[in-house]
Amino acid sequence: RLDTPQQKINMLNALIERINDDKKYKKDTEWRDKVLAKTYLHLATVYYQMGEEMQTLNTCTKIIELDPSDGMTYYNRGSIYSNMRLYDKALQDLNRTIELLPDYGSAYNNRGLVHERMEHYEEALSDFSTAIELEGSPIAYYNRGNTHFEMENYIAALSDYTSALNEIDQNNQADLVSELEMSIKVTNDKIENKNSNN
Repeated sequence: RLDTPQQKINMLNALIERINDDKKYKKDTEWRDKVLAKTYLHLATVYYQMGEEMQTLNTCTKIIELDPSDGMTYYNRGSIYSNMRLYDKALQDLNRTIELLPDYGSAYNNRGLVHERMEHYEEALSDFSTAIELEGSPIAYYNRGNTHFEMENYIAALSDYTSALNEIDQNNQADLVSELEMSIKVTNDKIENKNSNN
């Protein structure tokens, strides 16, 4: 019975130890590494659900060592680096994700956020635009709108905020709806002020 996250962690760590000690696996290291990578993936999920960022990060690194072609693990680790404000490391991982999964819109969206935080605004706009092309995501429209706002391109920002509001699921994303409504109001005020000063 695995009632608590800690019990799951103990079980998975015991399993990892068993796999490493098993003579059959020692003969077939490729098979062993595949099984270990899957086990570490379960472990990373438990740590992530517990909010254990450092443990999740370390476990992701182990998965990448075992399977350097796992694009989603690079994505997850890059997202954690971004949350920790380690933007150079986040960029490296998200670049690798995009090499491995070129059609994964969320990777472009997250890389765009990293670029925006590093004030690489043109790169951010390009990434958000790609995310929109791939997935039409209201979040990517919102993020691109925020980047335009930072650059004082208020007309473009307003257009993106409006597109995001049109694309959004009004019932299930109430927080984002109110965020967008506020952004539209602030942007309209900026446009009016600019016009009255000209």
